[in-house]
Amino acid sequence: MIKVLWFLSVPSHLTLEQFEAWYLNTHTRIAKGMEGMRRYAINRAFRRQPLFVVDREQPLTHRIAEVWWVDVKAVEVCFNSPGGLADLGDGFSNLGMRSDSLPVILFVAETEHPVGEAIGFNLTSGTYIGRDSLVKLFGLLHLPDAGDFDAWYAEAAFRLGQVMGLRKHVYGTVSGETVKIGQVITWPPGGKPVYDRVIELWFDSVEAIDMAFASRQGKEFLEGLKQLGVTPDWVAMRNQELFFSFPAHQPLEG
Repeated sequence: MIKVLWFLSVPSHLTLEQFEAWYLNTHTRIAKGMEGMRRYAINRAFRRQPLFVVDREQPLTHRIAEVWWVDVKAVEVCFNSPGGLADLGDGFSNLGMRSDSLPVILFVAETEHPVGEAIGFNLTSGTYIGRDSLVKLFGLLHLPDAGDFDAWYAEAAFRLGQVMGLRKHVYGTVSGETVKIGQVITWPPGGKPVYDRVIELWFDSVEAIDMAFASRQGKEFLEGLKQLGVTPDWVAMRNQELFFSFPAHQPLEG
């Protein structure tokens, strides 16, 4: 299974409210018609980012969409088919083709690590058991040329799984494969991904993230990354699983 990540920022010609109205009411509905899609989730950045994030006032991106297919070839087939082209056309017609509106795109192969306080998902209601939603902390990594980061992470993941409040933990390896859409578009743009690895950590709230990374295990994890010369781009987001039948519902925070 391969996951596609789209990083979406609000383009300069739309207000936040206009962008959200289009995205939740129109784009997510069109996206559910994409051929071969196995799973679909949307995420929106919180205005209040975790305390350890360096640039807390300006989140890395406004939204990240996650869509799963069987493999990268299935992604290419989709976006050369009617459902994928409809989704693409809706995106371009509303976001535009300027550099400030084009999304960052990653193809990610995932590995899930065990955690001490895992939470289940109710397929009937479309919500996490006992929660309306969860907060997902994304860490986007550029890897140094030297060293075996994946081996270090495999060991660090066990200790990180003991952090209080961590509900789910996924580690993603970014694929170097590309997708061609017609004769014009190549994904990722330029044929090279902008990140190498993706860390995804689920919590109940941004405050729970603060507590986790103020703990001994959280501090050791951040220090280990620093010693390896890895400085992730972090962003905490409200996560919603859409699958195929649940309407998009993420009201803006006051």
